This record gives sequence, C-alpha cells and structure tokens, in this order.
Amino acid sequence: MRLVLVLLTLCLASACSSRSAGDPGYDPVPDSTLFARADQVDGVVDARLSYSSTLGDKGYRGEVTVRAGLDREQLGRAVATVYAILRQGRADATIGLQVVQGTTIVTDELPGVPTAGTLAELDELFGPQPGDGTPPPRS
Repeated sequence: MRLVLVLLTLCLASACSSRSAGDPGYDPVPDSTLFARADQVDGVVDARLSYSSTLGDKGYRGEVTVRAGLDREQLGRAVATVYAILRQGRADATIGLQVVQGTTIVTDELPGVPTAGTLAELDELFGPQPGDGTPPPRS
C-alpha cells in the first residue's frame, strides 16, 4: 500500500511539473526576429509591433502599414502573412493589429485575416502553433 502511495505521489508531481496543456512545447521565435520578418513582408511598408502581457491578456499588438494601391487580395495576403509570422512567437498569444493603407485605417474584413485574433480563431485559420510563417492557402 505504501508503494502505491509513493508511486501515486511521484506521478502527480510529475504531471504538475510537466508542460501545461496550452504550452505547445516549442521554443518560440524571438520577438525581435518576428518583428523584423513582418517588416519584410511584400506589401508591408512598416510594422510597429510589440508583445504585451497585462491584466490577463497576453498577445502581440501593433499597427501594420501597407502600400497604397494594393488590391483587396494583395492586402489580405500581406496582413495574413504578418499574422502567420507572429504565430511562430510566444505560446498562446492573441494577435490584435490595426491595418493602415496609405493614411486610411482599414476596417473591412480581409480574406484570410482574423477578425478578432482570439486563440480559437487563430487556431482555426492558421492551425496549431508554431506554424512556418506562411498563411494557409485559401480555397
């Protein structure tokens, strides 16, 4: 009986010290690398990004300025690529981006781009973390 209790205690201690269910078990790409990659996306003029962890919300935030003259598909592809790049970052981070084209804030939904940036929506659109920095093909 004592052996069973010892084994049970060891198993529980092991389970408690293992990775949490939300931890995808990978080493995230450093933020500085992600931000530099986002700045290099075709069609992106400037990406001002940061990571914030306040009041229970943790995620990437920022403003992405895209080149004037991009059509809706090109615009969606550029922004979706930025989201896909950020998915390679910190585990379970939400993403909230403001998109600016020229001097106009883009408020329309874009093809392949999350509308809320929640974990569930990001998982649905881009699959589980970490991804490879490429948005999935749209049908």
